[in-house]
Amino acid sequence: MNFYGDLASMSLDFSNPFHVLGSVNEWPSSFQIKPVDIFAVSFKNEAEQKEAVRQVLEGLKQTSNTWVSLRRFLQGAVLTTCLIAVPAGVWAADDQTSEKPAVTAADSADVSDNKGPSTTMPELTVIGASDKQKALSTTKYSGPLNETPQSATVVDQDQMQSQGITTLRDALRDVSGISLAAGEFSQQGDKISVRGFSINHDFFLDGMRDYGSYYRDPFFLSEVEVLKGPSGLLFGDGTTGGVVNQVSKQPTLSPSYEGSMTFGTDFTRRATVGINQPLSTLGSDVGFRLDAMADQGNVAERNVTQNSLGAFAPTLVFGVDKPTKLTISYLHEDENSIPDYGIPWLLENPAPVPRQNYYGFLDDYLRTSVDLGSVKLDHAFNDDVSISEKARFGNYYRDVRITEPQLNLTTSQIAAYQAGSLSLNQMFVTQNELAVYSTETTFDNQTDLTTKFKTAGIKHTFLLGAEEVIDTSDPIQTGYTGVPGQAVLAPNENLNFSAATAAVKSNVSAGVTTEAVYVLDTIDLDDQWELIGGLRFDNVDSYYNAATIGSAPASVFGRNDQLLNWRAGLVFKPQKDSSIYFVSGTSADPSAESLALSSATAPQPPQVTTSFELGTKWSLANDQITVTGALFWDEMDNALVENPNNPTTDLNAGTEIAKGFELGLSGYITKQWEVMAGYTFLRSYYVNYSTFSTSYLLNGGIQNFTNLPLANAPEDTVNFWTTYDLSEKFEIGAGLDAATDRQGGKFAQDGVIEDAPGYITFSGMVKYNLDKQISIQANGINLTDAYYIDQIHPGHIVPGAGRTVLVSTNFKF
Repeated sequence: MNFYGDLASMSLDFSNPFHVLGSVNEWPSSFQIKPVDIFAVSFKNEAEQKEAVRQVLEGLKQTSNTWVSLRRFLQGAVLTTCLIAVPAGVWAADDQTSEKPAVTAADSADVSDNKGPSTTMPELTVIGASDKQKALSTTKYSGPLNETPQSATVVDQDQMQSQGITTLRDALRDVSGISLAAGEFSQQGDKISVRGFSINHDFFLDGMRDYGSYYRDPFFLSEVEVLKGPSGLLFGDGTTGGVVNQVSKQPTLSPSYEGSMTFGTDFTRRATVGINQPLSTLGSDVGFRLDAMADQGNVAERNVTQNSLGAFAPTLVFGVDKPTKLTISYLHEDENSIPDYGIPWLLENPAPVPRQNYYGFLDDYLRTSVDLGSVKLDHAFNDDVSISEKARFGNYYRDVRITEPQLNLTTSQIAAYQAGSLSLNQMFVTQNELAVYSTETTFDNQTDLTTKFKTAGIKHTFLLGAEEVIDTSDPIQTGYTGVPGQAVLAPNENLNFSAATAAVKSNVSAGVTTEAVYVLDTIDLDDQWELIGGLRFDNVDSYYNAATIGSAPASVFGRNDQLLNWRAGLVFKPQKDSSIYFVSGTSADPSAESLALSSATAPQPPQVTTSFELGTKWSLANDQITVTGALFWDEMDNALVENPNNPTTDLNAGTEIAKGFELGLSGYITKQWEVMAGYTFLRSYYVNYSTFSTSYLLNGGIQNFTNLPLANAPEDTVNFWTTYDLSEKFEIGAGLDAATDRQGGKFAQDGVIEDAPGYITFSGMVKYNLDKQISIQANGINLTDAYYIDQIHPGHIVPGAGRTVLVSTNFKF
């Protein structure tokens, strides 16, 4: 169908533009530009008016969300016939097209003549990359993102697809201030630090805790939200460095189908599919979505390692876009991989071995299975009162046997190595076998009641909430004797592991029940000033039962912690969608956090962190660019450390401080050029830590680590990604990730802190759009093939993947 031919053949009364437009009285208030502003002009002839319509269409083509809103609003109206009778190749994929910035009135030619009134069209503001996420998904924050008094970064699905991201860890690399950690005996899966504090168990999915130890895949996520700084009021115990909230894709009432197939030089074979289908047989407001994924591949420049995952996530919603909405969702993910615990430390440095060296066995394994079922009911009584009730049950199965490579040198060997009489090819790696079989469960129930009211003319948005969380774990840990050693420069993964003898080391049953109530009040003093204050009380009951193992007697104990966290802030809004804020708050880490209660930690009180943050967020260039900045100070008291004179207990040893600043930029520099960048400077250190006995460590060791940096806390982190549309067909992108030195742990064998050197990696992307529905994309990761340490742990370190190229075919209908 030829649009312009059809337009010319229509019997339209061009002398009366209101006949063409239909009624404008119901034009959406969110649109700053009205049809009458475009067409209520005197035209010399019909051709001029056709040209005006064409220019409006061209402007609308620059953005999908404006077009979709316009089309839906005007369905059945006369203007729908005029504007939507266009070729399928032009508009068929408008529901799926990536959002682009709008063309403003200044970009359109003046179609008026000198005889008629001169009309300047007002600006058409469209949501761009800088503000796609106008508000965080959590109901606990009521305002838009740029007025939220906390450092927060959102990585959306467009950015993840543009960068070829296939793991949650890779998505988090786009957030400055985050560093990755390697797995350990008690936990495998995603491990990260934010501002120098571990948040291993502070992962959330749609606002509810996602507790389990597994590697998360973003195939079903619309975005990943990272909130930095203590968040005890919003999310409960833990959350010292912040939280990671995964936001799942939701059904809509417009059918759509999307997916991708990816192949890589690291033998990646990955397929994803997303089906969105309204279910009219169940009701006019019922939507269903199904996302699924299968992924298998190796790791470039790392021998033996293999990753193999599969997952699916259905979601059913009754009441889409209605005041009452019921959401039922489920996630199942399986993994059966050959894991990688990397290479050993050699004293304070990574062992200088080939990056490909693998120190485990061919039959090492990592098997996890995750099942999460969730139900959420939202009801708005009116514009001022709403309630949200949600519940989740999760079951996390884990069966692993992983080899941790260690160079445990004696005092005489250390001296010989430092003197040059002991070479690397004379050393052998100790293969520390980490084996655990466990099932963790979680039940989370939250109720949030939000009301808006005025007192003495002052507007309040008041949140009252309650939560109950029940977590359980029953790990059985196995130890091995007779494990063969490995030559540090010539490891052999084909060694016969069956020669080792297994014995159960521990059989534990543990649980934590948390009951909480919280209030949060956002007070609009006027159009520019806002006060925020809130309290949360948590009652935490925990138990620990260890069965008798050999000569070790059974151990049964528990504890109760009552936690009070608070938050207070002041926000000044100098202009729309911009803010300057100061906020302070707390979080508490009880000994039973993440089911880690033990005889060593049970006697210790909770670790308490207090945060102070002064920040600003600005929307610039007609809301197309967002610039953020923040100064922060996070201080943890009662920080625990292992007692050097009795490793079975922990000491309440002092204070940990992380302070610094961060800067962020996101949005469109021009209509074709999008940029996302972040920088964090972090100065972290221990304060007033105890002086330890020199008998604890070989060669004296560190006796006092006051003023030493926190583990896994680089002083500088930089993240940058940019894309540019060369044409309607071609798009290119480039980026980098960089971090300075990170410390692996508090001690090293020769009295020097373990140190992983800084790094910088580069990435790139080329994309070709075959049409509106299908594109081919190539991503290059670590383009310079840099050898760098990606994940660190006091016992081992994992090198990053080498140069990798991924080629994907993406479709969206």
